[in-house]
Amino acid sequence: MRFNPDTNAKWRLYQKRLRRDRRLSVLLARLPRLVALGCIAAAAAGILYLAFDFLPWSPAGSGRESVEQAVEPQAEPKPSIHDVLPGVLAGMDFQDPETLDNIPFELEGFPYLIKTSIDSDLQSYALRLLQRSNAVQAAVVVIRPRDGRVLAMASYDEAGGTENLFLLADFPAASIFKVVAAAAALENAGIDPDARMRYEGGRYTLYRRQLGEEVGRHANETDFRKAFALSINPVFGRVGIYDLGREGLSAYADRFLFSSPIPFDIPVMQSSIEIPDHDFGLAEVASGFNKTTCISPLHAALISCAVVNEGVIMSPRLVDSVVDGQGEVVYQRESVPLASAVTPETAEALRLLMRETVLTGTGRSSLLKLIRSKVYKGIELGAKTGSINDSSGRFRLDWLTAYAMPGDGRDPIAVAVLGVHGAFMGARAGELGRLIIARHFSS
Repeated sequence: MRFNPDTNAKWRLYQKRLRRDRRLSVLLARLPRLVALGCIAAAAAGILYLAFDFLPWSPAGSGRESVEQAVEPQAEPKPSIHDVLPGVLAGMDFQDPETLDNIPFELEGFPYLIKTSIDSDLQSYALRLLQRSNAVQAAVVVIRPRDGRVLAMASYDEAGGTENLFLLADFPAASIFKVVAAAAALENAGIDPDARMRYEGGRYTLYRRQLGEEVGRHANETDFRKAFALSINPVFGRVGIYDLGREGLSAYADRFLFSSPIPFDIPVMQSSIEIPDHDFGLAEVASGFNKTTCISPLHAALISCAVVNEGVIMSPRLVDSVVDGQGEVVYQRESVPLASAVTPETAEALRLLMRETVLTGTGRSSLLKLIRSKVYKGIELGAKTGSINDSSGRFRLDWLTAYAMPGDGRDPIAVAVLGVHGAFMGARAGELGRLIIARHFSS
């Protein structure tokens, strides 16, 4: 008998159909049980979801609480020690030196103590000098240029006023501004300290006829160093017009912080300056021969700080540190540069000019005796003086800004003194400055 392939194919299809029918019958038999198990699983999943949603530590609950917390108003931040210092220091009584070393205050019920930079001995001495000066008003500021620490700030008003005059900028700067003009001349105009300068007329006058571009053959002749030391107005007037101009004067007035706020632990009035476009106005500003350039005694001291500190003005400060009730330091003030007025080279040249003022110029009679003394030998002393009537013509203002730099490594100091005199002149600013410098370096 032969093999028939057609018959064999039919048999395989028949067997395949039988296996499919058996699987289908088994599935239909199990279907009710599978449906029941699926329903139970779905119900259990729903119950678990609801249970977890209402638990306080559940992910859903945490999300809802975080949203609610986000919309709640934030509590006001607690005041820091730095925030409360200005209010505490505003009540400082500079007429009572014994209270200035350590100033108590409370913050959130806890006691603290402000340690200031004030030298109580120097403060007391300066205050006594001013009270005996026979001036209508007077003020003194002593600063350590390298870190800005204020060692003394004292003022006196014969009328009994208690305002801190050393912070007020109501006083014409007079020839103190010649330091700024000299800085601009040295650095911006390239004028050397030994440059020959010619001028007509008197040293301390300033007339239009002295300011012409050409000077006569019989004009006076000096060098820039002497012009600064003797405070020769027409020389600086001519420099203001022909060498600096409005832009040069404005730029260096800005560098020395005129018309700029001076950050300090207590508010300082902003010094002011108006630089006109016309020639005679430029001459007046450059020579300090006007009453619209005004400065505070604190600012006047900072000018000398720049000269002795390689051109850098450090931010002045009263606070050294704050300690808590256990004597632990909780706040420490750092020294911060405030401005770079001139380059170190220009600062050195300005020191040369200010030393000449002491040796041969307007500060000679009051200051030279200090460096000639054996006790203070080795101290480098530089200064700029100034004097002018106030706008009413009733009072004479007398200025000194100076620095004293010991040669033995001790820190230098910068000093500013202002005297306002009435019918007669009291103690001159230079004399008071000399005594304060001597007192500081004798202790």
